[in-house]
Amino acid sequence: MKSKMFIILILISNLTFAQNPDLTFQSLKEHLVDFLIEKGDIRENEIKEFKNDLEKIKVIGVYNNVNKGKLINGVYSFFIPRTIARSNFVIVDDNKFIILDLTNKEGLESSISNLMIFCEKQNYCYTITQDYISRMIRIFYTINKNPKLRKDFNCEQEYGVISTESLP
Repeated sequence: MKSKMFIILILISNLTFAQNPDLTFQSLKEHLVDFLIEKGDIRENEIKEFKNDLEKIKVIGVYNNVNKGKLINGVYSFFIPRTIARSNFVIVDDNKFIILDLTNKEGLESSISNLMIFCEKQNYCYTITQDYISRMIRIFYTINKNPKLRKDFNCEQEYGVISTESLP
């Protein structure tokens, strides 16, 4: 009997300690710094500076500019506020997160899929999902694809198709 009680106590304590702590803006930023280092957005000589001062990374709710307090389920943008910097999104879902990598076309495609799954799970109206996807595509083409120029060359008269008149 005592051994059964001991085993039950051990199981309960293991379950209690195995629970994840609440995801906060600060803990999320730690992961985002690692992502930005991996993508080359934080240079080698800046790593220590960014790890010590997480306020250098901006994380903002897409619709309500939430950037303090408790993280709630939703989509947030994150970026380094400087002249030449890319932008990305992160989904917060039940105390977990998924970084939406908008740094390359493969990441964009995967991000659209992850976002659609999340929006469906949250029962978002299609117009909200459509807006999120539109924002991701716009960020990819106008900011992340050419971060120094911040424009899509396909939208220039001499480079791309800019009118629907000749399209089927």
